[in-house]
Amino acid sequence: MLVSLSEIQTIIYRSALAINLPPGIAKENSFAARRMLLEGFSSLNVFVEAFDSLRKKFSIEFDIEETAEGKFLPLDKQKKLSSLLVSPSVCDSLSLFSESNNKKVKVNKIDEPLVLLFHVLELSKKLNRGFQLTFNYGSDDSKVIVCTSNGFFKFSEKKFLVKSLKSDLVVLENFNEKNHLFKFDGVEKIKSDFFIEGEVWDYFSKYSDLLLVEDSEKSRINNAGSGL
Repeated sequence: MLVSLSEIQTIIYRSALAINLPPGIAKENSFAARRMLLEGFSSLNVFVEAFDSLRKKFSIEFDIEETAEGKFLPLDKQKKLSSLLVSPSVCDSLSLFSESNNKKVKVNKIDEPLVLLFHVLELSKKLNRGFQLTFNYGSDDSKVIVCTSNGFFKFSEKKFLVKSLKSDLVVLENFNEKNHLFKFDGVEKIKSDFFIEGEVWDYFSKYSDLLLVEDSEKSRINNAGSGL
């Protein structure tokens, strides 16, 4: 089904509130989902997976003590790191880097790396700066995506699909084109319209509707609603 950008942003925001994400975190995720739909590179089903993982407690918050060293790790090492919770904080860390800073941020065991990727792309658009994400798959296997104000680019000797990116370790840093031997190519969109699968829309509609309450004097006094 075809939807507007404002519709998807609103339904993601309301759904995030319904699963008890803080308003600020919910808002940042709604912007990332909007960016994903706008760029047309992947399915919003990754947000369904991220919501389910957090809601079922397969994924949790990060260990704040580790962030001083530029590391984002799940508080419980036996679980995944929630992309919904960690991505805004990772972007906060990146935004504090000066453009000449060569520090790196390492994100371990994130449940849905694509959610993080679109958060960073949104940040790149806002700051008009490039950031590099390296998705590590082992000692000799990695895939590099660069987020810029002009969109996605990729460095690789082999072709790969953005939607297939999964990695237990994502390393983020400022982008410096001079440091790369490979040329970087634009990433082709997989769809052009603002399309969302019907089952994905139904999933978020279910959670969004949980915020609805019966219209009454009490609900008006208590300021009921999504806060939009």
